Amino acid sequence: MQTVIFGRPGCPYCVRAKDLAEKLSNERDDFQYQYVDTGIYR
Repeated sequence: MQTVIFGRPGCPYCVRAKDLAEKLSNERDDFQYQYVDTGIYR
């Protein structure tokens, strides 16, 4: 499965999603993800 996560470093939901995706990609051979930093900062 290929997953794309759009987020920013300051967003707790985005950071959590990236951490979970990293964990899944390490545990499973059929999971890949790409993190796209949207660059929107407030």
